[in-house]
Amino acid sequence: MQNFGNHFLNKYTFATAIFALFLLVGENNFINFWTKNTRLSQQKSLIRTYQKEIEYCKYYIPNQINNEERLEKIAREKYFMKKSKEDIFLIERN
Repeated sequence: MQNFGNHFLNKYTFATAIFALFLLVGENNFINFWTKNTRLSQQKSLIRTYQKEIEYCKYYIPNQINNEERLEKIAREKYFMKKSKEDIFLIERN
């Protein structure tokens, strides 16, 4: 009976060691899985961020372009556009 226990222990210990080695070495090891999973979650977070930005732009851009005064304000402030007989002075704050 004692021989059966040693044989059982050796067989399953060997199989467990092979399985652990398989998890640590090879193309699909645990470390690669963990890094790829982390990278995937970061990419999904970026996708959500960009989708929110797209939704904002879908609302914001049509509302700004239809309003002529607002469009002129954006052109002057963001792109420093001016009318033909105007001068632009930029003030830098420290």
